[in-house]
Formats: sequence, C-alpha cells, structure tokens
Amino acid sequence: MASEALDQYCGSQFWDNALSWNTTAPDLTECFEATVLVWVPCGFLWVFAVPHLVSLYSSQKPSLLPSWHFRAKLLLSLLLFAVCLADFGYAVYEWHHSSAFVANAHFVQPCVLAASMFLTVVLVQIEHERGFHSAGLLLTFWLLIVAFALVSMQTQIRLAVKNGAVASTYRFVSLCVYTALSLPQLVLACLSDPAPAHVLLDEGESPCPEEKSSFLSQITFWWFTPLAILGYKNPLTQDDLWNLKPDDLCKNVTPHFDGYWEKEMLKVKR
Repeated sequence: MASEALDQYCGSQFWDNALSWNTTAPDLTECFEATVLVWVPCGFLWVFAVPHLVSLYSSQKPSLLPSWHFRAKLLLSLLLFAVCLADFGYAVYEWHHSSAFVANAHFVQPCVLAASMFLTVVLVQIEHERGFHSAGLLLTFWLLIVAFALVSMQTQIRLAVKNGAVASTYRFVSLCVYTALSLPQLVLACLSDPAPAHVLLDEGESPCPEEKSSFLSQITFWWFTPLAILGYKNPLTQDDLWNLKPDDLCKNVTPHFDGYWEKEMLKVKR
C-alpha cells in the first residue's frame, strides 16, 4: 500500500529491484530520489534544529564579528532558497500551460527544500549572534544534501546518455545549479567563523584554540595537534600551554558549583 501511494505521488515507480538490486550497474529510481533522498536530510535538520536552538539560546557567548565566511553562508543559502522556489514555480507553470501530467512530488519536493534552506539561513544567523564558531548540525545536513544531490546528478546523466537527451532541460540545469551551490556550503560548514578581537584580548595572549575550532577539528582533536607536535619535539613548559576556555575558568564554574552545593546542603538539613 505504501509503495503504491508513493508510485502515485511521484507518477512513477518508487522502487525497482531490477534497477537497484538485481543488476551489475545499480541505480535508484527517480521517485526514490525525489522522496527519500530529500526527506532524510530535511527531516534530520528539522528534528535536531529544536535542541540546537535551545543550546544556542542558552549560550552566554558574545556575538561574532561579520566575516566573509558568515556572509558567504547566508548568500549561498538564500540562492539555494531561490532555486527551490524557482523549481516550484516551474512545476506550477507546467501544470497550467502543459497537457503533460505533473506529479505531486514536483510540487512538494521544492517546498520542503525551500523551507529547509530558509531554516539554514535562520540557524546561521542565530549561531553568529550567539557566538558559535561552528556546529555539527549544519555540517551533517550539507554533507547529506551534497551526497544525495550527486546521486541524483549521476542518475540524470545516466538517463541522458541512455536516452540521448535529458527528460527536462530546466530540471537538469536546476539540479546542476543546486549541486554547485551546495558544494561550497559543505566546504564552509567544515570551516570555523573567525573570533571577534575583543574576545581574543579577554582570553589573553594564548587562548585555547578548541573554542574557536571547527566541528571537524573538535571531533578529530585536530586543534590539539600543534601542542602534541611541540611536546614531541621539546619538553613542554608553562609558557607553551594555552589558557583555559572561558567556560572552564573558576569565575564561571564556581557559581554553578555553589548552586548545586547549596541544594545538597538543604537536603542534608532536612
């Protein structure tokens, strides 16, 4: 029943064992790519955006200064948003001016993607205002978007080679533009926004690089590599060490500790 509903939704077969499984050159159906490969990254973004926003608004970090990195992410997200809106407009145009059948997927897919692209604009802006240099949510989202876009791209190229022409010139060009804009977004998501100068001064001459490193650098501990190499070459001294992160300073840790300590003391008195 579910497969039949998806077949009707796409106007084509959702799953084909002969195409995807029982073959030496496996590929995915266009319906599968228009549904699963769109819903998975967008669903991931919307589900985890809620706890991410909670984390952002609980942050007490100062906002970051505007940079080319920040502006480029906003611009690319807005361009992708415009591409998705154009895809929806083209589907409406086809529906009004063509006798050909236009599947529901051609209306829903660009709307879902457009809403997700707009959400990335909001997240990038809030991350910048709340002092987040890098976050894993958008990195994972763009990684999924690029990977699935490349899968769809190779499918369209295969079909074009097999049939001698693309099924829809507009949709093929739109997919190329969409993929081309998503790739630099993935690269930017792997980088970290530069820190504002006044924060660097507040942290002293040797600020800890972990706070301002990218998400990839944090999960791989690459930010620690320079100190490890220095310690391998020469014995480390006090001057070689970084300052503590702001969150680890006594003036910031002590109030939290005192709050929990007072709660435990009240329990004992009762």
